[in-house]
Amino acid sequence: MQETQKKINKEWFIDVFKRIWHIKEWKSLYTENRQVANYIIFGVVTTVVSFISYWLARKFMFIREGGSGGEIDIALSTTFSWITSVTTAFITNRLWVFDGKVKGAKNLLIQTFNFYSSRFLTYIFEVGFMWVITSFLFPDNKTLELVAKIIANFFVLILNFILSKLFVFKKKK
Repeated sequence: MQETQKKINKEWFIDVFKRIWHIKEWKSLYTENRQVANYIIFGVVTTVVSFISYWLARKFMFIREGGSGGEIDIALSTTFSWITSVTTAFITNRLWVFDGKVKGAKNLLIQTFNFYSSRFLTYIFEVGFMWVITSFLFPDNKTLELVAKIIANFFVLILNFILSKLFVFKKKK
């Protein structure tokens, strides 16, 4: 059973990879993998929102007069960016990725709380991951800090998808 599953997964990845290179195949590839494709598309949108909101906060909101833009300014800008991007992610995931429409204000409030809670957990994971890498394993190494950030984001992306699918936007039977 497990061997068959590995073969199916390997064949699926090979098929998807081959079809990515043929533009005519994109529509059927998208249709067959709509949820994952939308998650990636709106993940890019959310990332752009994150970077723009961080930049705007750093440029206009949290630099004190005569300040150098130190750690507190970076933390405030990062927090503003996180709130903005998670809000964007909630809206796009709810409407277009997981079709998470619910009935009633109470259910919407629960869904919103679950989404922000799950994203906060992955935020804590990312902060912890980055802290360990930059404080203990590779202090003062900006190149490895960037690599660690990319690796952390990869894990966060997967964790966010799993938590959203199984916990936040799960379909009731």
